[in-house]
Amino acid sequence: MGPGGSDIVAKRCPRADGQLEAFIYSEVLDRLSMESVRCYGFIEEGSGEYGWLFLEDGGIKRVADKGESFPIAFAHWLALLHGSASNLPLRGRLPDRGPAWYLEILRAARLGLCQSLAERNLAELDRSALETMLVCFEVLERNWRILEERCEDLPWTLVHCDLQPKNILTRNAPSGVTFLPLDWEDAGWGAPAADLAEIDATSYWSTARRTWASIELRQVEEQARCGAVFQILSAVGWEIVRLAAGSVEKAMRLNPHLTRRHSHARSSLAGLAAGSHADSSASIRLGSTTRVTGIEAAWGMKSQPTGTSWRGQTGSGQNSTAVTQIRKRANIGSSWSIWMAVYGSES
Repeated sequence: MGPGGSDIVAKRCPRADGQLEAFIYSEVLDRLSMESVRCYGFIEEGSGEYGWLFLEDGGIKRVADKGESFPIAFAHWLALLHGSASNLPLRGRLPDRGPAWYLEILRAARLGLCQSLAERNLAELDRSALETMLVCFEVLERNWRILEERCEDLPWTLVHCDLQPKNILTRNAPSGVTFLPLDWEDAGWGAPAADLAEIDATSYWSTARRTWASIELRQVEEQARCGAVFQILSAVGWEIVRLAAGSVEKAMRLNPHLTRRHSHARSSLAGLAAGSHADSSASIRLGSTTRVTGIEAAWGMKSQPTGTSWRGQTGSGQNSTAVTQIRKRANIGSSWSIWMAVYGSES
């Protein structure tokens, strides 16, 4: 029970996650002039591997329902949070959540794919699907420097890295509606891009420039596109981990919000700064499969060589179902639009 008999929420979590969340609630959010969920502390269990995080009960009202966009007011709030936190001496005290962290997610996902291809008896179409994904990862990594460059255009700050409606509560206050993000275990210090994939860029920019006077709307839009790529990597990475671990049922879970993220990125301006072009020369051969060359083939769009025409088809069995889920997470066709928005047209 909390102060004055108020309700509390006890969250069991790994020690490192709990300690990070407690630090963010108590040492970061409490220092900002913004309302947040109050943290009452973190207590380790006997073994020390896990512990309990005690938080104020923020209620059950979420910022948006499933399938809905974040409200404009949340974009303004997020800009205030990013701007205020960027002035705190947090670099080195928070985990790095810049492009390097997402590059490690990409590499881990690729390793998981290779292991699944080697160890699992997959249907031909499913195997071809995963092999095509490996090409996607290769193309993306070859052009990673462009993401790194875009992520330097705005000041780095505290980023949540998992902003979705289920992680954000709202509460009415005398000053108006307040937003209460939860689940900060993936948070750290990074480019705002990590939080911008589903945020209205114009609204965010209009507030952020009060703190960062020199920023341009174009820079916010570019980082939002980078954020869309980061979200796809995170979502696909989790499903590949589940597949590699044999958790087929978990890998079957759908993420209906992912398609909406892709639609948002697709509606943004196509292309970034003039002269930025992707390296589209990636090609790969696995076993006896047909070589897949070029970005378009990799993303399953215009040219699909024999052995890669798998989009919209499914195989049979548990492995096939799990692979189908990964394909839904990746949404390869829509990802082409995001790719082109981030990297520009082929040279």
